[in-house]
Amino acid sequence: MSLQHQKCWYLRLALVLLASSAGVAAEVASGGELLYNGIRLPDTWPPRLTGLGREPMPVPYLKHPPEVISIDVGRQLFVDDFLVQQTTLNRTFHKLQYHGPVLTADKPWESGSHEDIFGRRSGHIAAPFSDGVWYDPTDKLFKIWYSAAFYKLTCYATSKDGIHWDKPSLDVEPGTNIV
Repeated sequence: MSLQHQKCWYLRLALVLLASSAGVAAEVASGGELLYNGIRLPDTWPPRLTGLGREPMPVPYLKHPPEVISIDVGRQLFVDDFLVQQTTLNRTFHKLQYHGPVLTADKPWESGSHEDIFGRRSGHIAAPFSDGVWYDPTDKLFKIWYSAAFYKLTCYATSKDGIHWDKPSLDVEPGTNIV
């Protein structure tokens, strides 16, 4: 690369950095970072606390609540009535209905050999992790990443209804759903 070509790249990099810092400065000047859920943080976040008082820490969404609260981003606390109280909804409780295993280890690569502390051998396991099942509104699918072969493998499955699961063939390990 010639010296003139290098200078050109350095100039481009400097312009990009300058433009991005101007955007950050404008964002901070308007009241701090705007989070994906509509909450605007204060200029200084987290706040610098000077003592160990008994008062609770200031919460940004209580001081300046967002106009619209999107409930399809992030997680919602199941026992929190904050969103229910803002509507005409009524909380209803239902009795649990057990449906049995939702996801089973039915593929050859999902089995593994394991002996528990009592000497019993077992081999098939499909255990969800990473907080269980997620709904992807873009793909309109439930998605799960789960442990298989006694936690030796990570696999992936999708579902339209959260009950019947498809284990797509991926190219990580050809012909399997191993990720």
